[in-house]
Amino acid sequence: MWGHENLHVVDGSLHVTNGGVNPVLTILALAYRVSRHVAGRMSAEETGTSGPP
Repeated sequence: MWGHENLHVVDGSLHVTNGGVNPVLTILALAYRVSRHVAGRMSAEETGTSGPP
C-alpha cells in the first residue's frame, strides 16, 4: 500500500470489543461517514476550497 495516493482502509477494527452486540450497523455507519468525508475532501481538492464541513 506504500506509494499509493488516496488509499483509505476502513474496517471493523475500530471496535475495542465486539462481544455482546452484532456490530454490522455500526460498521456500515462508519463506512458511510468515512466515504462522505473522503468524497468531500476529493471534491474540495478539485474545486480548490478548504475541505469538508
